[in-house]
Amino acid sequence: PLLLLFVDNPMPFSQVVNYEIIAEEIVRTLVGSIGLISAVPVTTFLASKTLLGK
Repeated sequence: PLLLLFVDNPMPFSQVVNYEIIAEEIVRTLVGSIGLISAVPVTTFLASKTLLGK
């Protein structure tokens, strides 16, 4: 939602991305996405090890 505020902003994209609050939002989004994507394989691995008893 924060990035939507800058859509109509006349400043260049490279300048907008360098703002600390924007950079923080981008990093937060990337970290959250990586966490969600990696949760499924890790959970599947742990469940298979638990259920197979090995």
